[in-house]
Amino acid sequence: MHLPEGSLNSSAVLITTAVGILAFGIACCFARRKLCPKQLPSLLAMTIFVCLAQTVNYATGFGYSGHWVGAGLLSIFFGPIAAMLSMAAVLGTQSSLFGDGCWATLGANFINIGIVAPWAAHWSFKLLQGRRSPQVDLGQIIAVGIANFFAIVFATISLCLISSASLLAMLLANTCIAVIEAVLSMTFFIICVRGLEARLSMLRRFALKPIAILIVLALCLGQLSSQQPNGVDHVLSPHD
Repeated sequence: MHLPEGSLNSSAVLITTAVGILAFGIACCFARRKLCPKQLPSLLAMTIFVCLAQTVNYATGFGYSGHWVGAGLLSIFFGPIAAMLSMAAVLGTQSSLFGDGCWATLGANFINIGIVAPWAAHWSFKLLQGRRSPQVDLGQIIAVGIANFFAIVFATISLCLISSASLLAMLLANTCIAVIEAVLSMTFFIICVRGLEARLSMLRRFALKPIAILIVLALCLGQLSSQQPNGVDHVLSPHD
């Protein structure tokens, strides 16, 4: 879901960077009211897991690879404002340390998977489940899957509006990735919620232990990451 270097012209780079900085600033302002200090350790741990999980590419079987995005699940657990901050940290870390993406497309990537994806997941999940607290039941698990599916779909549409990518080709490529995103998100949702301790308040009971297990799993799977081009590169450079 990361736009590669050179996929945007200079005007698009300036506009997306400005929009990204503005959105990040607004998220920082609202985070003071939306985030509780007791949530920060769990949010930090989940952010680390998402950052590591995004480096693990899986083969789709169609000549390109994908990776779990995680913006939707962050939004469901912590709210869209916190998810925006987490994705900003993830994208910044990947651009500066891992070489995944570049600074020129950082604003566009943040708009796609740092703004559009978490808010799409938030409203999809809210429409299906209202204000219910996370719990493992069939209705919520299905809602998590649907919300994360639409997070990728709307992020793909946003990506095409920003870049010159074909909407039809990108949707066809990312539909498979969206399905896998939904399945993985449902799995991670179950693992995390199973680790909740009922005697603690909802603000404190998001257990760190299951997230730690997921972080170790991401580190191990990183060695098996697919070397195929990702879906965006596959569509933008079909003849490479």
